[in-house]
Parts: sequence; structure tokens; C-alpha cells
Amino acid sequence: MAYLAAATLVLAGCPDDGGDDDAAGDDTTSSTSNGDTTDDPPGTTSGGSTDGGSTAMEDESSSGGDSTTAAGSESDGSGSSTGMICEPGTEGCACDNDSCVDDLQCMGDVCVAPGACVDHPEGEDNDSEMTAVDLGEVEGCAVGSIDGAVDQGDSDWFTYHGTVDPECNMDTSAILDADPDLEVCMFWECDQGNEQVVCFGTPEGVSPEGRPGCCGNANSVVFMQRECLGVGDQPDGTVYIEVLGPDDAMCVDYNLAYLF
Repeated sequence: MAYLAAATLVLAGCPDDGGDDDAAGDDTTSSTSNGDTTDDPPGTTSGGSTDGGSTAMEDESSSGGDSTTAAGSESDGSGSSTGMICEPGTEGCACDNDSCVDDLQCMGDVCVAPGACVDHPEGEDNDSEMTAVDLGEVEGCAVGSIDGAVDQGDSDWFTYHGTVDPECNMDTSAILDADPDLEVCMFWECDQGNEQVVCFGTPEGVSPEGRPGCCGNANSVVFMQRECLGVGDQPDGTVYIEVLGPDDAMCVDYNLAYLF
């Protein structure tokens, strides 16, 4: 009887086959919650999504907030874009099938105002005395020249520093080879002393900055005798030259020759 009771106690303490499976399942759940690896394939989670898929979603989310539109403008993700948009057919923009709005003209596949210059020589924007193109140092008796183009309402400014040569006279000159509608002016600034000029056959003028000078039409020689009171007969100084655009809507090419 003692043996039978012991055997009964042993059988009562042993789990059945289903108990083994439950125990195994409890062990798996416990190891997963503790951060230990499971038998799932590498690169997977208990939710069934792969690490690669999760990364792709994160990348898409991070890049979706800021994208570039087809026009090249930056988008903030709200559907609006930043940056200037040049509408074809409007001024300064590409022509719209060789045509432009209003009275604009298509020149070089760009819509411009009637008579405007499409290309200006290097040095623009030089339409003021303060932004004059610096031609450098010019010694007495030396002749220089430069090409340019102006349209209605435009002015081109140039400047150089002149150093006298005793063998040369004191007459600074400019010759503008262009349409007769253009005008050229020269203005004088002394290194020392007070500026004074004498014009020969052309009217005197004063620059926007108050420098005295001489003006004349294109295709004629403009002479300016320069002086610096209190310095002597051979003054050094700076010359400013202005080429004034035509009154009519047109683009005019020119060649400017100058002598110090």
C-alpha cells in the first residue's frame, strides 16, 4: 500500500503533454519580455514588420516634409513653394512660343521692352557716376577705346585716372562713334587744387556729383581743356565719361575713344 500511495503522488505531480506545451509557451513569453532573442528569423519583430520596412517608412517620413518641385522651387510640404517664378511671355522671361504679352518684343528668346538692349557689354550696371567702369591708369598721349550699347533712358559711365606727359597738351578729348542721337560728356576732378575746364565748340556741363565738364554729340570730337587752379599747368586727375542713351526706343551700339 505504501508503494501504491507513492506512485500515485508521483503521477499526480507530473504534467501531461499539454502542460509541457504551456510551460514552453510561458518560457518563450518570459524570454521575449526580458529582451532576450526569440526564434523569429533575423530582421523581424514579433509584430511581423521587418527592420528594413520600418527604416524605409522612417526615411520616407523624414524626407516627405521638404521636397523640391518640378520648377526647382523649394516646397515646405504644405503645397506652397518659395522662390521667383518667371512666367513665359512676360518682361525678362523666356518667350512664349516666340511671343510676348502687351508690346514686349521677343529678342534672343527673351521678352524685352521695345528697343531695349538684350546684351550689354561687361561692366553693367554702370548707369551712374558712382558705378562707373574703372578703365585704370591712362598716361598722357595715350589713346584708349571701349565698346558699349545703350538704350532709351540708359547711361553708361566710365572713369580713369590720368597722368600728364610734358610732351602732350592739356586737352582731354573723347570721340563717340555711334548713332547721332547719342551724346557724350567728360567731367574732371583734380588730384590737387580746384577744378576748372574750358570747352571748345561744345557746351559745358556739370555731373550729378558736381564735377565740371564738356558735352557733345556723337561723331564729333569733344575737347576739354583741364586745369587745377593753384597747382600748375600740368595737373593729374580723374576723368569721368558718360554716354547718354537715345531719346527713341532703340538699342544703339557705340565705340568710345578717349585721350588724356
